[in-house]
Amino acid sequence: MNKLKLAALITAIMALIAMPLSAEIRLGVSVAHTTIDTTGEETLKTTSRKNGAGVEETALVPSIFAEIAGEGGFGIGVDHIPGSADLGSKSRADDDIETAGDNKAAAEIDGLTTVYAIKTFESGFFLKAGITKADINTTETLATGTTYGNESVDGTVVGMGFNRSNDNGSFIRIATEYTDFDNVTFNGSVDADSVRNKVTADVDAIAFKLSVGKAF
Repeated sequence: MNKLKLAALITAIMALIAMPLSAEIRLGVSVAHTTIDTTGEETLKTTSRKNGAGVEETALVPSIFAEIAGEGGFGIGVDHIPGSADLGSKSRADDDIETAGDNKAAAEIDGLTTVYAIKTFESGFFLKAGITKADINTTETLATGTTYGNESVDGTVVGMGFNRSNDNGSFIRIATEYTDFDNVTFNGSVDADSVRNKVTADVDAIAFKLSVGKAF
């Protein structure tokens, strides 16, 4: 566990301890204009040749969230994205012995759930930090016949923004969030000589988020 993850976990525990029984419940929905930056490198099984590539995708990503907050502006929350988002694709035509033919690599991120701590100040400015988990599903078409499975990946989220609350309990937020996912490794299917291709990938995301909700 890296330092940011540990700090987020400690903050969430402290927020829980500080909350009274009369804590406020918040429910809401968000939409985020998200830029996903993915870099990857494939190590070929026979020659150990490395092929690298980078892809940047943008998407409008909806999510739902729930929070519990106590005095002092501290709270904890869970945010869930019910759908999936494309990480992009790359096509390449090779003429060497190992990879001859058309090769297309593609992937999507799915089931992303974030647990976070949030601190809101009297001005409406807030900070948040948390940990996230998602699945990365690969959808490749490779001339080699190699296939890659799906993997789960963890990440760290940090963000800041402004919250405006109304007397009836409704609120609106704008925020910027950065997500740094851990590096993930995909092992290719085993061929006749029991050797695998291997792909390593790194995914980062920046989101500009608009949220509306209701406090109870």
